[in-house]
Amino acid sequence: MPRPTPSWRVADRRTLLTTSANFTQAGVDRNIEAGILIGGGPAPLRAVEHVRELQRTGVIRQLWIDAPCGMTHV
Repeated sequence: MPRPTPSWRVADRRTLLTTSANFTQAGVDRNIEAGILIGGGPAPLRAVEHVRELQRTGVIRQLWIDAPCGMTHV
């Protein structure tokens, strides 16, 4: 059984989407995915601050990938 891969996106520091989404074909065909959309409150801004701190301390780093429409920031 595939393990869930948590992911989250912050759109504008006011909206946070966190999901177990696996958008591969296998994930779409075989998995049940769940997510929550949080609008407002402290969670979206705290998520941004958390990622920035992880980047600052070198725990994670920004990557660029080739996408069909050009370079995409990840």
